[in-house]
Amino acid sequence: MTLANRAKIFHRRFPDKRITANALRLLYKRNGIKMKKVYPCKTQPKHNAIKYALEEDTCRTSLQKAIQDKLPIVYLDEIVFTSRTFQQRDYGQKDQRVEIAYTSTNMNYICAIACVSAEQGLVLMKTYNKAVD
Repeated sequence: MTLANRAKIFHRRFPDKRITANALRLLYKRNGIKMKKVYPCKTQPKHNAIKYALEEDTCRTSLQKAIQDKLPIVYLDEIVFTSRTFQQRDYGQKDQRVEIAYTSTNMNYICAIACVSAEQGLVLMKTYNKAVD
């Protein structure tokens, strides 16, 4: 968002006050606010964190049992190819990261899933045009 757009938003919020883009730039400079790279971040609700911790323990015990039973272990991983449709830069205070939630982004993507084992190498690879759960 440009400084001129920010000045318009300021005027909409405070109709009896006006600020120019240059005045806003000087205010930002005086307070150490600069244009910075935006870092996308994932936020996880607490109830999901507890659920995933329990699932992790279950997976660890299942993996240990499979190793003891000498079953073949296959590693599955996914990779997602996206176009950059989210905001790259925005204004932020000095020594503070600017973050944007993934939920506010709208991306088209391709998902690839690959299975690899130590004995056979690449076992399976598939691509999808949607999220895979």
